[in-house]
Amino acid sequence: MRNRKSIIIILLVTGIFITIFLFLHSNNKYYVSSSKATYLRVVERLTYKNYYNQRYKFSIKYPGNLIKGEESTNGDGITLTNENGDVKLIVFGSNNIFDATAKSAYEDTLKEIKNASYKKQSGNWYVISWVKDNKIIYKKEVVGDGSINTLIFEYPLTQKKLYDEFLQNLGSYFKAPEIDKAH
Repeated sequence: MRNRKSIIIILLVTGIFITIFLFLHSNNKYYVSSSKATYLRVVERLTYKNYYNQRYKFSIKYPGNLIKGEESTNGDGITLTNENGDVKLIVFGSNNIFDATAKSAYEDTLKEIKNASYKKQSGNWYVISWVKDNKIIYKKEVVGDGSINTLIFEYPLTQKKLYDEFLQNLGSYFKAPEIDKAH
């Protein structure tokens, strides 16, 4: 009788440990949301919202956890942030008054950013990413004869996994169809 009770207790304790282990290692993703190391449970994928710039005619599908600020007075773009203010997405257009090309704009940006961890230039766009003050900064510009559309995304290193999908799909999320015109 005593062995049977011991076996039941061992099985119950083992079951509790297995349940705790499975809960902690489930498919839910966690990220650090602040310097206080507060952990928030995040759904597997971000939801998205859309922004369209009337003046420069570009659009962006952006993470739904970002809050739209006021559009700039001259209508060239907008800044979006999360509730904590530690994530910032800036998108804007500008007229290409210096006749830049994607290659020349890319090279000029590389002169400013000495510690680029990722860089690529192709066709009419380029991307450069670097780390500064424990934040990832990701810059993409689409350059045309008339205008340039710019995206700058800044977020904590601890949230890299959360925003990987957004950045991996940026080619289809950030559309700049009227860069051949000045606005």
